[in-house]
Amino acid sequence: MVFGDAAPLALHVRLVRAKGRIDLRRVDLASLDLVQGDGDVNLYVGGVRWRSARIDVQGGRGNLDLRIDRGFGARVFVESGPGRVDLRGFVWDGEAYVNAAYGDAPATYTVVLRLGEGRVRVSEF
Repeated sequence: MVFGDAAPLALHVRLVRAKGRIDLRRVDLASLDLVQGDGDVNLYVGGVRWRSARIDVQGGRGNLDLRIDRGFGARVFVESGPGRVDLRGFVWDGEAYVNAAYGDAPATYTVVLRLGEGRVRVSEF
């Protein structure tokens, strides 16, 4: 699938049984709504355009590795569930977990994680 660069994209992705990599580093992302089922997925966001975006993740039984471009600010809200979350390179600011670029970067990802049974790891690249 190839996306043009005419307009920012609002994506809704539902993964029932998926294993692999979703690379959105070259996508002008306005928002992402990801519903995960079974399987292990690596998701990369960041990219060529400095646009703030919201990323909503509904965790499933599988594991998700969310990799965020370190040039973007990121603020991660975690809603509890049976799964576990691992936030590498993020610190608690009293309301959410933030990366070092948060507040200084030209664009910010606001991430809302609703944990399922699997593990979610958020890190930077």
